Amino acid sequence: MGVYTLSLFLETYNLIPDDIREKDSSDTIYIASISEDMSAYAFELARIIRDEDFPCIIDYRFKSLKNQLKKANELGVLIVLIVGPEELTGRTVTIRNMVSEEQKTVELDDLMEEIYEIIDQFGDNKFDQ
Repeated sequence: MGVYTLSLFLETYNLIPDDIREKDSSDTIYIASISEDMSAYAFELARIIRDEDFPCIIDYRFKSLKNQLKKANELGVLIVLIVGPEELTGRTVTIRNMVSEEQKTVELDDLMEEIYEIIDQFGDNKFDQ
């Protein structure tokens, strides 16, 4: 039996536990790459984030920023990092808080401090606001 057939069977007979069914991606950092040229820089950011034990997703579809932000919102992600040519050149990153919808560009050295600040402020109660 294949994985897809197994998942259909489990779903049909309601055999998937609720804690597995409902994924919580609020602690995941979503990296939106504007173009394929940014992929190496996005990978570098992912390494920095993962070194701090945060899960992250790199969007390699290179669709529009609007599309990528919509996907991050659907996943319930709290923080999106936006990587474009200006960020690559300046060794910066644009960080977007998906709850407050505020975003700002920060130096690479200040990235983790900004992430921790957003998580401290919005992490536990992001869906209550």
